[in-house]
Amino acid sequence: GDLAGAAITYQQLGSIAQEERDFRTARDWYRKAIAILEPQGNLGAVAIAYHQLGLVAQLERDFAAARNWYLKSIAIKEKQGNLRGAASTYHGMGRIAEEQGDLEIARDWYRKSLAISVDENDREAIARACHQLGSIAQEQRHFPEAIDWYQKSLDLEEQQGNLSGIAITCHQLGIVARQQRDFAAALEWLHKSLAVSERQKNVHAVAMTSG
Repeated sequence: GDLAGAAITYQQLGSIAQEERDFRTARDWYRKAIAILEPQGNLGAVAIAYHQLGLVAQLERDFAAARNWYLKSIAIKEKQGNLRGAASTYHGMGRIAEEQGDLEIARDWYRKSLAISVDENDREAIARACHQLGSIAQEQRHFPEAIDWYQKSLDLEEQQGNLSGIAITCHQLGIVARQQRDFAAALEWLHKSLAVSERQKNVHAVAMTSG
């Protein structure tokens, strides 16, 4: 009869299915969790489940559904004063807008996320926001701005020992250098990215950078 405990486990099972990219199963587990959590009034946990359903929809490229789930999550988090949680979902909204080509809207969401993350001293979230702001600037071919954002992200990733983040950001800095026809710098950044990916035995990243 421990429904609260069952709901927590349902959410974990959803996370596992999501990691395995079994999105239908993940969605079912999250909905089972919500069916328990909502009647109990556990809105904090409901907001997390909404966020995860938004992420699943985003991964399935169902952006309308993702946006709806994220907005439901944001509404609860803002009402409860859960700013760090809200920042995470703002970031998700930014990713949706960016993938749909709405770059100005994406930038606004990322900046909202960044402002809270700075106030909360959430360095991992700051690095993520800086990276995506670099991506926006790169897409708009504002290369000096892109380099500045990527460098801020990289500095934080190196401080945290975030090897995956380092590899991705170095790769992007290499692409920016190549777009500027600075081929020496491009090779330097791409070699750095490749070295980190090889150290991690990240075959997909190695193939992407080598290509």
